[in-house]
Amino acid sequence: GALLWREFKRSVAIGAVTGLAGAFALLGIWAGISALFGKATWLSLNALMALYAALLAGWMASRLGRNVQAVASLTLAIVFAGSIAAAFALNEYMTYRVIVDGNATFDPSHRVLGTFFNGDFLAGYLLLALPITLTIFISSRQRLFQLSAGIGLLMQSAALLLTGSRGGVAVGAISIAILLCLALASGSLKEHLKMVAAAGILILLGAFLGRSPTLNRVSIQDSSGKSGANIASGIKSASDAQAHSGEFRKYNWIGTINMTAKNPIFGTGIGTYHIAYPRYAVTDFTFQAHNGYLQLASETGLPGILFFLAGVAAATAFAAHNLFLNPKSPLEKEAPTDEDASLEAVMSQRAFSIESPKLALCGLLASVAGLMIHSLLDSNWYLIATLLTFGVVVGLMVAVARHIAPLSTHTPKFLGKEFGFIGLALVAFLLWRGNSTLQDRLNTSAASTASSAESAVEAVKTASGFDPFDPEPHLYLSQLLRQNPAESLAELQKATELSPSGRTFYLLGKFHSAKKEWNEAENAFVKSRFHDPNNLQTLRALAESYRNAGKTSEANETYRIMTALETSTYGKVRAMPELQEMDFAFAHAGLADIAFSQSNWQAAYDEYSIARGQLRSYWGGRHGYYDQVRSPEKRVAYQKLYLSVLDQLAETCKKLNTPERIDSIKIEKTQVNAGIEKDQSAEVGK
Repeated sequence: GALLWREFKRSVAIGAVTGLAGAFALLGIWAGISALFGKATWLSLNALMALYAALLAGWMASRLGRNVQAVASLTLAIVFAGSIAAAFALNEYMTYRVIVDGNATFDPSHRVLGTFFNGDFLAGYLLLALPITLTIFISSRQRLFQLSAGIGLLMQSAALLLTGSRGGVAVGAISIAILLCLALASGSLKEHLKMVAAAGILILLGAFLGRSPTLNRVSIQDSSGKSGANIASGIKSASDAQAHSGEFRKYNWIGTINMTAKNPIFGTGIGTYHIAYPRYAVTDFTFQAHNGYLQLASETGLPGILFFLAGVAAATAFAAHNLFLNPKSPLEKEAPTDEDASLEAVMSQRAFSIESPKLALCGLLASVAGLMIHSLLDSNWYLIATLLTFGVVVGLMVAVARHIAPLSTHTPKFLGKEFGFIGLALVAFLLWRGNSTLQDRLNTSAASTASSAESAVEAVKTASGFDPFDPEPHLYLSQLLRQNPAESLAELQKATELSPSGRTFYLLGKFHSAKKEWNEAENAFVKSRFHDPNNLQTLRALAESYRNAGKTSEANETYRIMTALETSTYGKVRAMPELQEMDFAFAHAGLADIAFSQSNWQAAYDEYSIARGQLRSYWGGRHGYYDQVRSPEKRVAYQKLYLSVLDQLAETCKKLNTPERIDSIKIEKTQVNAGIEKDQSAEVGK
């Protein structure tokens, strides 16, 4: 609205960048087309909302950048936003405590999340803000701006290290190096060497203050936490952790490449990665591809990623080309009274926050380069805050480059009416989708605090009315309507229609299992497995449905599939290796039960023994940090399985005439029961 009002008030020709508008327009169009081929409309609409908002923000920043005050304001907004994100991260680390020898102290292993759900994503956002904050600090002529940028530089540097993101820290150093190299090569750093030294001190001080989480991931420590006592063990521990992280990413990328190869033109639909990826996964499930380029290609096809790269390349090439051009534009000789006067002329005569537009352009280029490099390791563009900021940074980069560019480098054009209509259409779409999503979330949230079941049902129905493409309200309704099986089933079936995925069909199968409708459950689990072939809980539920339906051979085959996965890449390379996968124990116990029922005592003994070993391993670490994420229902199921396996193992030993083995089994069962009673007492004490 502000942009269109400015153009209506006074239309000004602004230099067009070759290929820029076309590439990003094609990206938006192609992403919209890919949504038509996806099977999760609500996810695609949300992703399109984020993408169009970022494209619109970048376009507005580029267009509004004809006014130097707008450039300064938007640049400072990025600096302050980065500092606020860093402040949340610092506060989190300061308030997070662990008890050591009875005293509360900082946890050197805690990786801050800030306002993000992952420390790596926070690092990606800080990589956008840090180079821009650095240029503000170096070039600012106003003490207030310089002081604010200095504090921000210190906080952002510390927060980057506190994320514990090794890739983020490395890319941060690279982006600063890029900034300095560009500034030196363009001659825009000569008058600011003292401030560069001061900035270096602030960055190093921030890195020193926030060093613990990052160093903890690469340090050489023994089990007591003291360096050097067991160097070989420390090296192996750190090496194993890094090797696992790299190994998981490698197989994650392989699965995503397979996904792209199967859907090369239109992809699986923008925003659908986490429900489409399981069909192609080589390893455990993950929500993100850990590579923004591969994820965009898998969702929108190869044309989508090519359009994106072409747009960024056009903007970057235009900015870099003009950075190294020395001839001054005629605009730089004019008095700074016209709002369209050159940025350098205005900022040299007014006390703006950036003295040198070329240095500002170096910071913007380094910011873009930093996120592009880091996106090789994480899917940064799939976070709305990072995507929007990236769009604004690219727009500002083009705007600043226009100000310092000779007129011969670009052809000035007026804003066409078609762009105004496109902008209004995008705004209308964003308002519609934003309101639908907001009302959906508000009503769903209201249902969780409703005073009665009837009120909760009405609230969720209202939510589904605002967003008819979202399956989540229907899944929620199916739980609220459990007392009315017919309506509950109808809601589940509606959810599978809106989102035919492994999760929705799995929940449908669990509904039929609870009613002992084994054939219907089997059909639902088979469909769930089609969308998520290696999902262990689906395979386990399918095997149990087969057993309950009397299909022993099918159940045995399904359990065998599970145990084969255990020794494959899928079973060995996990997203969280610290969290033991317990469905394998259920598979071995299931195979043992089938062998026992067929009087195959030795096979039953072997399988029960494997399950026993896995359950014993889990039992010893059940109070660990990572095991606390398991639901109480799952812990109870593991307890029951453990006791059942021990009982059946004892019975198998009797059949094998090996009574000498039974005593150790009885002792273990007594210890398990004692542990259960102790855990229950502790839970009551809480």
